[in-house]
Amino acid sequence: MPSTLTSHRIITKTLSVKQKEDWISVVNGRNVFLSLPYLHAIDSSLKDVTLLYAITYNEASQPIFVAIIQIVEFIYKRNFKFSSYFKALPKLVGTKGDFSIKMAVCGNVFATGQHGFLHTHSLTETEALEELNYHLHALQSDKTFRKLCSAVVLKEFFTEKASKHPKLIKEQFNPFEIDVNMVLTIDSRWKNFDDYLDSLKAKYRTRVHSVYKKSRDLKLKSLDAEDILEHSAVIRQLYDNVLETSDYTYGVLTPETFSRFKENLGHLFSFTAVFYDDKLIGFSTAFFNGNIMEANYVGLDYEFNVGFSVYQRLLYNYLEHAINANCTELHLGRTSELIKSALGATPKTMVLYAKHNNTIANTLGSKILSKISPSPFDLRTPFKSRFLKD
Repeated sequence: MPSTLTSHRIITKTLSVKQKEDWISVVNGRNVFLSLPYLHAIDSSLKDVTLLYAITYNEASQPIFVAIIQIVEFIYKRNFKFSSYFKALPKLVGTKGDFSIKMAVCGNVFATGQHGFLHTHSLTETEALEELNYHLHALQSDKTFRKLCSAVVLKEFFTEKASKHPKLIKEQFNPFEIDVNMVLTIDSRWKNFDDYLDSLKAKYRTRVHSVYKKSRDLKLKSLDAEDILEHSAVIRQLYDNVLETSDYTYGVLTPETFSRFKENLGHLFSFTAVFYDDKLIGFSTAFFNGNIMEANYVGLDYEFNVGFSVYQRLLYNYLEHAINANCTELHLGRTSELIKSALGATPKTMVLYAKHNNTIANTLGSKILSKISPSPFDLRTPFKSRFLKD
């Protein structure tokens, strides 16, 4: 077990030169969201997010495990005043009935999926979770941390992996499901967007043509770091427009962060702007994480969205980009499941784990979390029978 293999563990806000080398050796280019260029973009541009770096070393002082912990404020905006559970936790409920809590998140609050930790081949997945538990237990035992954060969250596992994590349940982490991650498998026969169109049933192919017809007067343009800063005021507003429709927030990005992503990551980060008559009316961002394209944030001017099918046009642009980049999967994230299923994406259930520092609050928290559940939706099947995925 890791306890007999490890020589020491560290949790720090700042990595030394040697620790940076150790971090890079474990990540080894396997996850863009755990790369130091990505994390430095977050750390240098966001004042309301604190990063903690955790590293485990073996007996030979070689790094074998790394984890990133983001300290943020989680705000759930649905009204909870009806709930008797909150009478015991009045300080967590705002005047508008929203639920707010400062938490430490092992994972990435700005991306869907398991992007919280990596380990070398010397550890099994079970041993890696054991290591993660040691680090989190050390945090929750620290008086300074307990004053700063009320809970720890692990985000977020695909359910087929989560089923292998009984250790987290044993450690009193409460599991809860969130909206599914819509994943589109890129068929190896799709060499370009026309090949994708050919795989669709006539009804859905007609829909694609309709979207392109409505959006024919739009201009899609890739922006570099300087361009993003130049349009920062409008980007901020477009981003806020979409953010206001969300049921919850924890951590808010800025145009400066997007610019840092582009500057630090280059081709691994994509920022696509949508213009109408030289007016910026929308944008999308994405990361290339190995052979997976991770669709990230979208910003919209809703006055233009319906008439020009801006959002759907951006979704098709994601797909075209993923095909051209020879990706094997396109992860479209949460929300708008119906529209994304019409593209051919299928839902993958995701599960998070949460644990409050206080035992009683943790028990009450399990009742609260049980009220957070995936939104129901109808699944579309746009492909011809010979293109149906398993």
